Amino acid sequence: MLAALCDREGNQTNVEVSGTGGLDDPVDDGVICVDGIYYVLDPGAMAARVVAKNELNSTYQGRIIIPSSIKVDGREYTVKSIGRRAFAACMELDKVFIPKTVEVVEKRAFESAVIDDIEIEEDSQLKVIEDYGFMFFCKNRGQVVPDHFRLPEGLQEIGVRAFCGAFADLVIPSTVWRMGDLSLATNIKDLFLKWKRPVNTPLNILELSGYNDVDYKGSMCPTPVEIHVPSGSLPTYRLTKPWCFFSLDEMPVEEATIYADIAGLRYRLRGNKAVLLPPNEGQYSGDIVLPETVSYNGKEYKLVRTEGAFNNSKVVSVAFPSSVKYVVDDFKYCMELQTVTFPENSRLRFFSAMEGCPKLTEFVFPASLQVLYGNSMMYLDGLKTIDIPGSVSYIGAYTFVKGSLTEVTAHWICPPKMLPNDVFITKSNPRIRVPVGAKKYYEASDAWNKFEIVEDETVEAFVKV
Repeated sequence: MLAALCDREGNQTNVEVSGTGGLDDPVDDGVICVDGIYYVLDPGAMAARVVAKNELNSTYQGRIIIPSSIKVDGREYTVKSIGRRAFAACMELDKVFIPKTVEVVEKRAFESAVIDDIEIEEDSQLKVIEDYGFMFFCKNRGQVVPDHFRLPEGLQEIGVRAFCGAFADLVIPSTVWRMGDLSLATNIKDLFLKWKRPVNTPLNILELSGYNDVDYKGSMCPTPVEIHVPSGSLPTYRLTKPWCFFSLDEMPVEEATIYADIAGLRYRLRGNKAVLLPPNEGQYSGDIVLPETVSYNGKEYKLVRTEGAFNNSKVVSVAFPSSVKYVVDDFKYCMELQTVTFPENSRLRFFSAMEGCPKLTEFVFPASLQVLYGNSMMYLDGLKTIDIPGSVSYIGAYTFVKGSLTEVTAHWICPPKMLPNDVFITKSNPRIRVPVGAKKYYEASDAWNKFEIVEDETVEAFVKV
């Protein structure tokens, strides 16, 4: 069905809102349809709530421009909220426009929806995003939500796991006073906090671990995010959990993003930091030595992150500088890759996605590494041994999968908590070398006790200071 709606400039637009169900799907009691969008009315408050056609079937697809008000039987109702599961699991949404009159996005309103574009109107009156409210995905995986997805000043509450998808920028307004567990546990590149003094927030607000079980609450997996705070507030944030665990600076959200090709490599530049990207055309090849800093238009930028730069490329070797903190989805199906190196003074914290590199026979993680994200070392048939530094506090699910590991050296006395049975799924169970006195702790762990645990006096125990 095509409904004639008006966009925010007042121009009439044909908007496809027919959905996954047929036209004969039943409409729930109390639900009305106006121009292809379903509502429940509150006559006392003269308010309307956007809902699904029925509890079993969200039928929206295409471009959905929610109006600020609707007329029913000659009476005007203001659209005040987006109801529970209104757009849940809608897989073909091109755009959803949320008018400024909406005050509440209810629980699971967009859960598991797949959306190209979502926009909140300027001067929005949005006050509450309930649990899982904006837990949608981007239609084109790897693409970020458009820049105009902005949380408005005046927003007060953000619920549990409120967001999913990927964000280039996410700005938390100064008016927010309550945030739920894992409320920002998603892929955010730059997070801007507007509080001069941080409010109390859950310690797991930015975790990616997905561990809801009590047994795994200690396994913190922070997102590879850069956090930016108001001018003059940096000392306070550096003393406040959980923010003190992350990279912090005072870059304003208005700082422009520049894309530049420098010495044969492509970068995203912002503030004083550089991110290495894949080239616009073709692939990187041969031996790559990444610089610690790059200069552009007279300004110097420090390389802190790489993002998918070498996937499906013909690189033979990559040497990282000490400045890089995050290696994100970088080495998938590099068929010629033989070596990847980090300097002794490396500041690497987060590593993910090395997959299908058959010629890689040796790999050494730097001693600074904290997070080995899930699926990080898959289908590496040439890699027989690996040394995991004791600085690693989180190892994700399916980290070492379908490879040929025969030996793993682990430097913890007490290993970090992991989901049992799914970290090492290899062609043969590797032997685990551990420090003297550590064997009993590994044998007490469901994640490790299926392997042969061998104490080795040459394995140096990691002691956190």
